[in-house]
Amino acid sequence: MSKPDYPREILPQKEWKQTVAVSDILKNCPDALLGHLLVGDKQLCIDSSLGEDMCVIRRESLPLERMANLSCSLLGTYFALSFFHFLPDNVGRLPWKAGTCIVDDLLDEKNYNHYPEITVVGWYLRNIENHSIPYPRIFLKAKEFEAFQDAVAAIAKDKNEEIVQKEWNDLLEDEDNKKLRIADFTGESRCNHAPTMLNYWHYTIDLYSADDSKTPLKKISKGWREKMGLYLQDYLCNSFLLLKEEAQVARIDDEHIWMD
Repeated sequence: MSKPDYPREILPQKEWKQTVAVSDILKNCPDALLGHLLVGDKQLCIDSSLGEDMCVIRRESLPLERMANLSCSLLGTYFALSFFHFLPDNVGRLPWKAGTCIVDDLLDEKNYNHYPEITVVGWYLRNIENHSIPYPRIFLKAKEFEAFQDAVAAIAKDKNEEIVQKEWNDLLEDEDNKKLRIADFTGESRCNHAPTMLNYWHYTIDLYSADDSKTPLKKISKGWREKMGLYLQDYLCNSFLLLKEEAQVARIDDEHIWMD
């Protein structure tokens, strides 16, 4: 059975910009939303056991491994809620290069999936951008700890922020009698425009560690990365909007944001 036709409205256009800054979106539309596809109906994806006012996304519907570069779409433009039924795949998932046009060959059924049963959730862009993500780090040597602090301090200086410097104390011992320093730091989540060949409105929710404000985590592994991922997962599972109608979505009216 053939898939429904892919929505052309969300294909990148030659005159559209390579990236659209979150700051520009929020100036125009403070209530802008990022939407995310959960595959399956509401009963499968959402836990309502504590009542409709205390719904949470089930962890299996928003698993920990997705907390690095979580795939979303910006709403309020050309991207309609019904378009979440379609998900780019293969070549359709590749990054779009500014100035290029889409050829019909890319709209082949092999380059996208179609899901009849979906649940769409969303988050306010303003609540995810620069959202604080606390997490612990373990250090074996004082020099490693000090170098990390220097990197954190440099980032704070660039942001014109103050941080509380920690000292090398309160040492712990592991099972091999090695001295350990466990210190709490704060990273953040940010949203990045990442247009693909078949979805110009694709954004990612990314995690940044306290010592690196430029490179988002590529995957969630053990240790402090897992702690960051768990914190973001908990936040997203508990702070979402269940999106059913376009009337819930604030409109972004200024096309100069995405057009050259």
